[in-house]
Order: sequence, then structure tokens, then C-alpha cells
Amino acid sequence: MNVLSSFLLKKVTDGLKDEQRLKIEMTNRKDLPECLHFNRERRMPIAQVSGEDGFFIFPSQQSFENFEYSKKKLFEMGMELGPDGIGIPLLQIIDCTLSSSKTSRQKSNAKDVPYYKIFKFILKTADEPPPYAVTKIVSSKNGLILYKVPLYDICSNITTRASNYRFIGTIPTEPSSLDMANRDSDRNLDTRVDNLNLRWKVSYSPVVTNDHYKLTLLTDRELNLLDKDEVRIAKNRMIIDRSRQNGYRFVVAHYTREFSASVFKKVSQEAHLIIGERCTDQGSFGLNRIPELTEELGCQSLLIHYLEYMNRKRRDARRRVVRGRNFMTETLSTDATNSANFFA
Repeated sequence: MNVLSSFLLKKVTDGLKDEQRLKIEMTNRKDLPECLHFNRERRMPIAQVSGEDGFFIFPSQQSFENFEYSKKKLFEMGMELGPDGIGIPLLQIIDCTLSSSKTSRQKSNAKDVPYYKIFKFILKTADEPPPYAVTKIVSSKNGLILYKVPLYDICSNITTRASNYRFIGTIPTEPSSLDMANRDSDRNLDTRVDNLNLRWKVSYSPVVTNDHYKLTLLTDRELNLLDKDEVRIAKNRMIIDRSRQNGYRFVVAHYTREFSASVFKKVSQEAHLIIGERCTDQGSFGLNRIPELTEELGCQSLLIHYLEYMNRKRRDARRRVVRGRNFMTETLSTDATNSANFFA
């Protein structure tokens, strides 16, 4: 076997290992909540669209590719609509602190001022009543209407010890139970969704920055940063089986940037949410029949993506400053050496 064949074989093998590593377990284990008895896996691309604020998450890879290849423009009234909702993003997150944002945050002394907003795209027939709160009608065609609806305001409270992100539902029918929190010392994010004790966990790497988060199910006795004081005190008094606590972790979902393809594209695929689902129907590649848990974790993964994006921008800015300082130091040193040689 020549070198090229060995290289290609290794790439294929590594790819298969990655696929297995990101797989969601299909199970009906009795020690798991029924909502985690998964029988299907969904892959949801997170993308950036040139000319649009923030990031979008699509309900499936097929939906993203349909949007990408048809070169659809989200906010043109004439965009094609189909009853399956394929080729339309499910959610959008924007940063309200950016002055260029179309819904930028105004100066205010209010306590709960949103730093991020999440919108949902809803497809209805012309005969159906519109959603509760409509930001705008995106498109109307073929007897269908695509609405853009505000879903959550995300308010952050960042201190030297911890960061808390509050999801405030803007529609009465939407829950407000997606809050997330992490300590300043790590990037893990604790959360509670549908009364599940969960943690978005990312492994530390001293060599490269890891961008693979695993949403793991914690035992009921494990501490969560969102626990109230009385709950935290009660948990600390419990006798915990450490082998069970630190052993096997059931993975509910993955957030990863491993398959990003974002070089010089108008629609750039930047990350994926890979999630398990418990469904009785055949499922949908479009906007129809998206499970509630999938939508909720889609909102959280969009926030993770934005936080990681901002962290990368800050790291790049620091590197540029360091490179600039090194360049100035080398320049001054060279000038000093040349001057010394001139007068020697």
C-alpha cells in the first residue's frame, strides 16, 4: 500500500471514528427519563448568512442544503414556500449589543436588558390565524405565509465568579426554563430543561481550544449552578455514590464545529447540533413536527455558538496585539543595532 492510499484510508477511518463519537444512543433504558428514550437522531446545521444578523439553525442538513443551493434570500417577499417548510431556518439569534444590529439594544438602566434575542420562523397557511407575536411577515406565496416571531430574550449577568444567562420567553405559550450558568474557571454550562439536570460539558485541552460540547444528563443529587440555595444545601448533605456520579454519562446532544465549511461562502455552515429524539411519526426535514425538546436545545446551542464566536474574536484580537508588540520590539531592536553599527 503506497503513502497516498495509507493517508486516504486513515482519513476514512478517522471520519468513521468521528461519526461514532458523535452518535446519539438509541435506548429505552429504565433508569432514564422517558423523554430520553430516543429512537431517532437529528443533525441541525448552524449557519451564517451574508447580509443577515447573527446565526441561524436549520431543522436538518437537507433543509440547509436546499436553502444554500437555491440561493434563497430570507427577507424577500417572493421566496418560494412549500408545505413541508424545507429550505427555511428554524431559529435565528442576534446580538442586541451591536450597533449594526437591526434590533440593537438601546441604552437603559433596566435590570433585564436583553443581550441576545432568538426568533422563530413559523409557516402557516393563509387560512390559519397568525402567531401570537409577529415581528414581520417574511414571505407570502402559494397560499402559505412565513412569519418571523420573537421567541426569547436572553439577559446575561456576568460577575468575576460566574456567568448566568436568563431565557425570558416573549410568547406566553413558551416556557422560560432554558437558563444556563457557568463558573468563571471553566466553560461548562449547567442548565435545567424539562426538569432534567443537565450540563453542556466541554473537555479542556492545553494544545487547542476544544469546541465540542456534550450535553450530559446528571444525577438528581449532583449540584447544578442553577440550584436554589436550599436545594444546594440539601444536596451537600446527601451521601452521594461517587462511582455513579462520575461514571457513565448519558449524552443527550452534541454541539460541534468539526464539520464547519465557512470559507468565502454567502451561506456558511459553521457548526452542528446533533440531538436525539423520541418520536412516533416519520419525522420531518422541514419546519413541521419539530419536537419541543429539540427546539429548546436548538436555542441553547445557538447561544453556545455565539459565545464561542465572541471568544474566538477576543482571542484573535489578543494575538494581533501580541504580534504588534513583538513587531515593534523587533523593529526597535533592529534600529538600535543599525545605529550602533553606524557610529562604530
